[in-house]
Amino acid sequence: MADASEAAGSGRRLDELIEALRRLRHEAGQPSYAQIATQVGELRARRGSPHARPGRVTVYDAFRVGRRRLDMALLLDIVEVLAGPERVEDWRGAYLASLQPRPDTGVIESEPSVRLDLPEPAALVGVDHHLVRLSDAPDGTVALIHGLPGVGKTEIAVAAAVAARRAGCRTLLVRCRGYDDDGRDGTQQIARAVLRALGLSPDHITRLSDDVLRQNLTAELGRVPTVLILDDVGPRTLVAPLLRSGGARVIVTSRHRLDIDAALEIWLDVLEPENAVALLTRHIGHERVAAEPAAARELVALCSHLPVEIVVASRSVLARPTWTLTDHARRLAEIGVDSAVRRALVDSYRQLAPDEARTLRLLSLHPGETVRVDAAAALAGLPVERATAIIAAMRQAHLLQPIGSATTWHDVVRHFARRRLIEEEPHSSQRVALGRLLEFYVVALQRASEALYPGVAGRTSAVVADVEMADLDDAVQLRAFFDAERGTIAKLAEAAARWEMPNQLSDLSALMFGYLSVSEHLREAVALHGLAATHGAADRRAQALRHRARALEEQGRYDEALAELDDALALEEHEVERVHQARGNVWLRKEHYDEAVRCYELALQHAESAGNRLNVGFAQSNIAEALRLSGDIVRATRFAEAAMATFAALGNEAYRSIVRGNLGLIVAASGETVHARSLLAESAAAAEVTGNVAHATRMLSALAVVELDGGDPAAAQAVLDRAEQAVGADRRPDVYLEVLSTRARIEAATGREVAARERYDEIVRLARRTGTRSALAHAYNGLGELAAAEGDHETARAHHERVLALVELGGDLDQRSRARRGLAALG
Repeated sequence: MADASEAAGSGRRLDELIEALRRLRHEAGQPSYAQIATQVGELRARRGSPHARPGRVTVYDAFRVGRRRLDMALLLDIVEVLAGPERVEDWRGAYLASLQPRPDTGVIESEPSVRLDLPEPAALVGVDHHLVRLSDAPDGTVALIHGLPGVGKTEIAVAAAVAARRAGCRTLLVRCRGYDDDGRDGTQQIARAVLRALGLSPDHITRLSDDVLRQNLTAELGRVPTVLILDDVGPRTLVAPLLRSGGARVIVTSRHRLDIDAALEIWLDVLEPENAVALLTRHIGHERVAAEPAAARELVALCSHLPVEIVVASRSVLARPTWTLTDHARRLAEIGVDSAVRRALVDSYRQLAPDEARTLRLLSLHPGETVRVDAAAALAGLPVERATAIIAAMRQAHLLQPIGSATTWHDVVRHFARRRLIEEEPHSSQRVALGRLLEFYVVALQRASEALYPGVAGRTSAVVADVEMADLDDAVQLRAFFDAERGTIAKLAEAAARWEMPNQLSDLSALMFGYLSVSEHLREAVALHGLAATHGAADRRAQALRHRARALEEQGRYDEALAELDDALALEEHEVERVHQARGNVWLRKEHYDEAVRCYELALQHAESAGNRLNVGFAQSNIAEALRLSGDIVRATRFAEAAMATFAALGNEAYRSIVRGNLGLIVAASGETVHARSLLAESAAAAEVTGNVAHATRMLSALAVVELDGGDPAAAQAVLDRAEQAVGADRRPDVYLEVLSTRARIEAATGREVAARERYDEIVRLARRTGTRSALAHAYNGLGELAAAEGDHETARAHHERVLALVELGGDLDQRSRARRGLAALG
């Protein structure tokens, strides 16, 4: 829709405002000047001036360029007739700005317009749930409404504010108009405009420093309950200081998903077809839609189900009452919807060089919110240097936008590029381009996975490609690559399934396995590996099932994990050794240590037969852990030392450091405190570097226990603080409960019995919910010891006996010994 702010920008005059008015008439369906005069007369009659209808010639003159002055009242009434009351304040500000040159440069000043008297909201359809969320938000809430141009962001914000006004709130609407487009900081201009609208003296406001200006704004907005709408905020507008505005409820609308601290976020998409027809019905009446339902559906589809374009089309329908809806639909099909956004994109697109235009089209195949320049180069089949130059050119044309070292783009540009892709690129070319993009990510993931998680991925395609990559030189950059591209890779996997590219899908699943497991993005892991198990390469579906089982195991879904592993074992023999390892891991989590050892021994036999020394080391390490937990310290030590020797011979320091930590747990159980402290600290530090949260947390928790047993509770507290920062209740339940158990033990040892009892009660609740018997046994023993210290022998005995019953089902034998000692002390 024609925007009054375009005509009031830098260097514009009254003629350009009139040109914008002419475009507005065109978008409303070119009503005749006599029709406009009649509608203005009806508008004025409703206001109480029945004889104020302007003449047809008077209205015509308002659209004539070359005028030296313009009747502002008539201008605003014409705008209300053509575009609705919600646009009147924009045009009022544009008209006043067009008359006032800047005193220093002669350039017209365009400040944000502020409106206190919000109009009644426009007709809204299908957004009631969003309005409920906005209405229920408490004072001080910041809400972000974002989406494509024309989806009704402003209308929803205004509707929520008007509802708040009826409840006694003050409302302000600030039209920011993407205020930072010229690089200025919008905060001060917006603050001055708001304060001026609230009645402060312009001379006084001008003299305020930036800090004092914000202080005044906070004070003014805090006087009464207020809803502040910051409308059409651009991606670089600095509005953060305005979001803390004296407890005001702030609603931000933007065409971008802004990086602001919003407690409530609403993403608006185009309307569903039935809602689009309902919106058309509200504007043109039920009878016309009921008479031609098919034409109504076609009409809103031609408007791309965008509310703003449906409203424009509705005005055209009302302006031509003798036309049928079929007539209007055919007109739109022939001439297209007159969208200012699309017109601007077409103009920019035509100015691109051929390889620039092709790159823009192909970029619509990239599923991520941001695009790396090297990924864009691979997608377009260009050298990175040329792709960099093309992206710079498209940024300059505002088709792409920088975000850090990557690139993003507006949704409307993506949709435009997608349409051009369909129209101008054959399906075969699209498939080849997507294949290049998948190849880029597979090669990048191979490099990152082998550096950070060597030997974990399993079988992948033998992809050897000359792919240019940037910033993938060290562990920190490789880890950052995983973090930044995780979402893109998940969407690429869906695309690979959709385009029937099974090998690439299986590669993505395998190469993301180590990262998703270690970083504990478990829901994503279940989805990705499940996709590969269903749609991936047939000879690697067992591998995908095993990877999915690991994610299920990490979530505590042990029976589901075992079922997946049974399916994997039946599929192919390539996976036998690794499946036995995985089955042992699940039984270990279920605390059935004998069954875990049996599975690990089977895995060891297969690995030794195959000559796979890496998997030999895995099996030895896992056997050591299961034996430690079952109380067989001598054998556990022997297998741990064997695993360390295996990994040392392979030069694999990452896994050697993990086994070092497990050996530290074994040494701690045998009472060698100094040696245990050294092993655990080294292992935890190495795990923190590689991002292995679970292992680092477990090692730190164990180190805290060693420090406590060594008589240094302060050191134990400091170490456990590090562990608690790395893990939360939404992470692996067994690891989180281990941290809580150690915390309770420290509290009990330092005389904070009440806090320790509350902590143990929390552990009991969580352990019962997750089925973690070792944590439950620890908590019962702790509660028993606290009860014994208070002289409540009956309660203490009951708790310790619960531990013995739990261990009989399969549990931590250390806790069984602890329970027996407690019962012996009770006599």
